[in-house]
This record gives sequence, C-alpha cells and structure tokens, in this order.
Amino acid sequence: MAWSFYFGCRILILFALSLSVSISYSGVNNNIAAAAGEYVLTLDHTNFSLAVSHHNFLVIQFWAPCEKMHKLLCKFGEELAPEYEKAASVLSTHEPPIVMAKIDDSADENKELADKFEVTGYPIIVISQNNGRDFYDYVGPKDADGIVRTLERFIDPSSIELKTDADAFRLIDEKKISIVGIFHKFYGEEFENFTVIANKLLRESWGFDVFHTSNASIIPRGEPSVITPTLRLLKPYDELSVDSQNFQVRAMENFIIGASFPLVTILSDPPPDIISQYLSQLPDEQVMLFLDSGNEHYEVFKSRFHNVAALHKCKGLRFVLIDAKTNEDDLKYSGLRFGQVPLILIDSYSGPSYMKPNLKPDDISPWLVDYKEGKLKPFLKSQPIHETNNDPSEVVVANSLEDML
Repeated sequence: MAWSFYFGCRILILFALSLSVSISYSGVNNNIAAAAGEYVLTLDHTNFSLAVSHHNFLVIQFWAPCEKMHKLLCKFGEELAPEYEKAASVLSTHEPPIVMAKIDDSADENKELADKFEVTGYPIIVISQNNGRDFYDYVGPKDADGIVRTLERFIDPSSIELKTDADAFRLIDEKKISIVGIFHKFYGEEFENFTVIANKLLRESWGFDVFHTSNASIIPRGEPSVITPTLRLLKPYDELSVDSQNFQVRAMENFIIGASFPLVTILSDPPPDIISQYLSQLPDEQVMLFLDSGNEHYEVFKSRFHNVAALHKCKGLRFVLIDAKTNEDDLKYSGLRFGQVPLILIDSYSGPSYMKPNLKPDDISPWLVDYKEGKLKPFLKSQPIHETNNDPSEVVVANSLEDML
C-alpha cells in the first residue's frame, strides 16, 4: 500500500442500517446484519464478497476481541469502537449514505479476507473501492468528528477546479500548502497522472489542498501565464511558489516532497506534520541559528541564513532558526548562554558539534564553508570554569581541560 501509514476508509450505499438486511444475488440469499440501533454492518466470510461487490466504496474495520489482542491494542480498540459507531450513525444520513462495516479478523474463517486486504494487525480501517478491486488504509483521525469530516471529503473530487479569481481567493489558504495543476485541457496523460497524485494526497491525509485550473493568472502566486502543463506548489514560507513540468507520477511525488521542505525551519512555526516526518528521516546534522527576535538586525540575519540554506539544500544539512529568548532552555541544554547570542551551532547526534558565538550576518556563509572544509574546531559542551580550586586534585571542565592540552 504505497504512501499509506495506518488507517483506510470507504463509502457504501446502504439499504437499511437499523434492521437486518436480506440481499438476493444470483439466487443466493445472504444476511448483512446491523442490529437495531446499530449503524455498523457486521460482515464475515459468508457475506463479505457480496457486500463488496454491491458497493463501489466500502469502509471496513478489521477488529478482534480484547482477549485476542495485546493490552495496548485492546485499549485502542475499545476507544475506537464507539467513535466508529458514532461516525457510522452520522454518515448513514449522508446523501448518498456512507456505509461502514466491521469484520472479526481473529476468526479463523475470516483469515483469507484479512490476507486479501493485507491486514497484518488490528484494529485497522480499510477502504475498499471499485467493488473490491482497489483498497487502501485509512490514515485520518480516529475520533467520530474527524472520521466524518475525512470520509465526507473522500466523496468530493480529490482536486477542485478553480474557474475564477473569486474561486482562488475563497479556496486557496495562504497559510497552508496547496497543489495546483495548470492544464489547457482536463484529459490526457498529464491530467490522469495528476489525478493519481491528488488521490494519494487525499487518501494519506497529507492535509494539502489540491486544485486544477486552465487559467494560471487567477493563482495568487507564480507565473501568470504558462504554455505547457504545470504543477505548482504554493507554500507559506521560503520561495512561496515552485513549479514543475514533469508529470510522471514518481517525479511528481518527489517534487511535492522536496518543494515542501522548508529551506529554514522556524522552530515556532514548524512545517506540516507529514513534512516533519520526512525531515526527521534526513541526516541528523542541524545548523541552528539562535537569534534574539528583538535584535535590530534580525531580518538581515534571517535573510542571510535563508540564502545560505538555499545554497546547501539537499546537501545533508538542515537549517533551523530559533528565538533565543523564548527557547533559552535549549541554549542551556547545549551548554550555551544568552550572552553569546547571536550564535550559530551545528549539532549532530552522531558526531561533534561546532559553534560560533556573537555572530555577525556576514559571518554565516564563510563559517559554513570552513565547516565543510574541516577547518573548524569542535565545540565541547562545558560547565563554567571553577574560579577557585582548593581540593587536593584539580577540578577541570571541558573548557579548562582544553586549555591544559
């Protein structure tokens, strides 16, 4: 299940949820039961195939009784069950109804079904689509309101067409990441591949808004006139908009991930969760610039830091801007003092650290060059040097030991 994490959901057309339902198909009667007052259909190996074949979009929770689960999974299952039922109740009144079902994955006779949907643990929610030919995990919220919002969003097209300036103004949120496909025609290979990506972003709950348009001039940022199909990513930081003309599916995936990475992460305003997850998988070398937001040269520092980050993008370094006044504990943890700000620190969990205190804006670039060329002396986290030493043996800390060597 490419690009999926933990959960999946689908829509089912419901005949009746509060009563037992008898369906006749090819002369065979099968019961799909929902007890009175319940809104989640109970499926098993006897009626599962029929239910899937009758519904283009079906939401299925694979679960197991607590005695067959680890204690932690049992707790999770007990918390999910009422939320799932509550969501099913609300969505049963949706037009068209969104049907939700459950199946006991621990029953031996249902194992073949779990294998078909690649279920390796429970509870887990899977969405079956196109009469069971396609399926994926639901990765949205687990509370009832969140499940309802997510499933209702799944009913809508994965990409919304922008036709006018008013559409763009109303729908594009400048505080979020948005993906816009620009096409002269809404068919053909490029548009089909764009739809594939739009569906993936929706299924995996990236939280990005996806649009398409034939008029680039209504998009608030970026080149207002494009000749060839263009994928435009709008973001609330760094260069604000980035374009790509490569509509191969894998290339679009890579473009969206790479373009979404902030050149500089502002500690007080982190990127979306999905991007933070990808950032955490990068090399652990972080270039941290500690600034006092009240510094008269704050914007100059910020601009120079962004420029340097752009030069080193995708070269194994992550750049983070930190307000030293509101994050003074981070300074102390690193063995630093507020009086050393502005300062720059390169920190790595697996290697030495490097630091330059009382920084000037023009120091940033040459200092990083010296770091890359191996000219810097490692920074040793140290306690203050003792002013007096009356003990029989001399007490040393990192800084005084360094002076003795």
